[in-house]
Amino acid sequence: MDIKHVQAGIADIKASASMGDYEAAHALEDRLYVHVLLSIANGKCKDPAKLASAALKSRELDFPRWCA
Repeated sequence: MDIKHVQAGIADIKASASMGDYEAAHALEDRLYVHVLLSIANGKCKDPAKLASAALKSRELDFPRWCA
């Protein structure tokens, strides 16, 4: 995984949120975080801090995040 994958994931989250599908957007965000963490844990990224920082940019998207 690299920054481009993270940016694509954030674009998908933004698209879901803009269509009003907040549940899907939240699920995509959670999935992105898991993929980033797995990539870091498995040693499959060159700059873990940079990758994590890029993923956390999804928090800047303004949509409701509900948990059941």
